[in-house]
Amino acid sequence: PAYDSLFGFVVADTITYQVSIRNLDPNDEWTEKCLSRLNQNMLIDSIFSMVMTGRAEATDYETKEPMDPRQIRQILDKQEFDKTRIGMIQFTEVWYLDPQQAAMTKKVHSLVLGYYYFGSGGELLGHTPVFSVQLRK
Repeated sequence: PAYDSLFGFVVADTITYQVSIRNLDPNDEWTEKCLSRLNQNMLIDSIFSMVMTGRAEATDYETKEPMDPRQIRQILDKQEFDKTRIGMIQFTEVWYLDPQQAAMTKKVHSLVLGYYYFGSGGELLGHTPVFSVQLRK
């Protein structure tokens, strides 16, 4: 496997997975405990701020075309848009393992914010992407 002198061996180049960042079920104590130290609002607000100020690049999830701050503002201004319905983040990362230091490092290259969508009876049907964010390497 490839070796990085700072982080160790590359054990996943690249890996994509999703993480729930909101608990919709107040009776789900396990998820509540897992998310108890996550500041969802700060995370989401920071991601929007990064793309609005050009520190990170937003791209349309479907077309992969870059999105400018005006397009992000249009998403925010839609009447049905509510940042609290962002409940999932899909990460694309490289994973490193340094057995000598017993350390593992993950480097996030991009992420996709996932928005809850519900059926007519209020049941969660899944997530739809808001946009992708390319982070600085």
